[in-house]
Amino acid sequence: MKNILKILVVTILLVVLTVPLGASDTRIKGLGYLTNYYVRDPYNIWLFPSNIIGYKNMIFVDSKIDTTLWRGGIHFPIASTVTVGIYLSNDVEKIYYTDTEFKFDPFDRKDYFPNLDKDEVSHQFTIFSGFELTNMDIGLLISSFSSRFTYNYTNPADTTAEVYEDKLSSRLYSVGIDYKLNERSRMDASVFYYSGGFSHTHSVGLFGDTTKVKQPEGYNGYGINCRLFYVLNKNAVLVPFAGYFTGGVGYKNLIKTGNIYDTYVDKISSYRVGIGVDIIPRKKSLVTIAGGIESQSGSLEVTMFNGNPPVTGSISEKAFPFLSVGFETRLLKWLEARFSFYELLKSFTEKSPGVNSNLDEATITGSSYAARFGLSFHFRRIDIDTLIDTNTAADFIHYGPYLLGGKSYSGRGFFTNISITYKFKE
Repeated sequence: MKNILKILVVTILLVVLTVPLGASDTRIKGLGYLTNYYVRDPYNIWLFPSNIIGYKNMIFVDSKIDTTLWRGGIHFPIASTVTVGIYLSNDVEKIYYTDTEFKFDPFDRKDYFPNLDKDEVSHQFTIFSGFELTNMDIGLLISSFSSRFTYNYTNPADTTAEVYEDKLSSRLYSVGIDYKLNERSRMDASVFYYSGGFSHTHSVGLFGDTTKVKQPEGYNGYGINCRLFYVLNKNAVLVPFAGYFTGGVGYKNLIKTGNIYDTYVDKISSYRVGIGVDIIPRKKSLVTIAGGIESQSGSLEVTMFNGNPPVTGSISEKAFPFLSVGFETRLLKWLEARFSFYELLKSFTEKSPGVNSNLDEATITGSSYAARFGLSFHFRRIDIDTLIDTNTAADFIHYGPYLLGGKSYSGRGFFTNISITYKFKE
């Protein structure tokens, strides 16, 4: 009987952690550092797409200060074991080292695409799909960004023509698995692959002489994320987690003249390893504690047409360790409060070319601290998560609204982030 009771308590605790007080990007940000790894929330799908199975029949809207409602999504089942998610957004991504001619656009693109600048790609679609199996869930994520610019000029008098065709693109693919190991443990893992690119073709003259100067080189990356939820007791869950990424952006010159680069690729790699503890001290309350290490490093790989690469440098940044504490609790039936604070003990090292092909090396150590405070409002099936603007230019925590404190906030808002979630089925 005791064993059956233990299993029941453990199962209930996992369910409680699967149905959080709030559910959004804003909530995850408000609970601390890297909380998307160790706090269960619908926003986890961006790291672990298989989690979409646990969050069906929901609509999401996100907004940030100085932006419109920048992203919206919906999760809905198309079969008893299949769930689909669709997200639309005004996100953009930068494509580096391009030789495109977007800057010579004869039309003002800002009239048609106000969120887009030169050499940026606009969001096309993000699609999730989840498949529920006997003892595990499988999820897929595909996200696409692309832009294309064509320009044609013809002069009938001399039969000449000038044509530009530019293409920019970015793709993200991810596959995830959510596996129930036993009554106490559940594991999430995902692998992802990123690729980007650009293409510029400039054709001039009656016979279309084509000049293509550059092409993408090493413009891709891949990584892995994993975590394990292990129930310690009826009030606490241990969550070890890890993530790794490596990739690069660069180009290859196709015009082999002079003492210039043949290939030029910036490479970056990062990893994070940590452990979190989710504590439920009482009903409708959650405490998060996490710590670990994080590292990012970058290097430049250059080859020359003449076969003599120059001295190159590298940078690295480490958080050893990072510590994070977060808390949320229900104050009223319709109101919750959450806050968090975290600190990263950081070091930054740079190696750059010096005199006589030597390397200069400099290291800086210090710490980075941040704290966040937010409120959540609940009205039947609608949840509204917010982050309070604590920037020194606003600081509503200390000054309050203008009506009480008489402080002008120079156009800054009360909230820096707002997320709205609607559950159209329980």
